[in-house]
Amino acid sequence: MKHHDYSDSGAAEPVTLTQLRKNIFQMVDEVIATGKPLTLTRNGCSLVLAVQHQEQSKLARLKPRNTVIGDLDSLESEDTGLWDADHGFD
Repeated sequence: MKHHDYSDSGAAEPVTLTQLRKNIFQMVDEVIATGKPLTLTRNGCSLVLAVQHQEQSKLARLKPRNTVIGDLDSLESEDTGLWDADHGFD
């Protein structure tokens, strides 16, 4: 992916709307990939395109835990009880 020229301060050079229109998908992908905002200029006004922090889902925030006690391979050979409606599990 071609990156835009950055000034000595590390900030991205402002981009005109014409430049954005020609390369919008590439520029947006770059902002997402690098996290560096993109400054757009039009008639002396500046707009900034930046990635907002997106909170992770509850599932993504779960910490992995070692919950199996014993040998994982022995789980394959474990016998399970048979269900009987009158007596429950054997």
